[in-house]
Amino acid sequence: REHTTTFYLIKNLLTTIFNSSKPIYIWGERDELTTFVIYNLFSATQISLTNFQNLLDKFKEQWQQQHSHITSNISSSDLTPEC
Repeated sequence: REHTTTFYLIKNLLTTIFNSSKPIYIWGERDELTTFVIYNLFSATQISLTNFQNLLDKFKEQWQQQHSHITSNISSSDLTPEC
């Protein structure tokens, strides 16, 4: 309900959170938030201007560097990853 005090308080909170001056750390893609724009608590523009830092991507990079997979050839048809 857009006409309630609670709605306006939540909208103001999200306006403060989606401020481009500070990073917001997320686990996934910012596009996941666009489905919530229909509720009018924030806009697609606010999402696009926010400084999101996707920790999932950074974690994947670190994980792959630390835990590279080596394949060993046990037989010509059986390749097994070793971690």
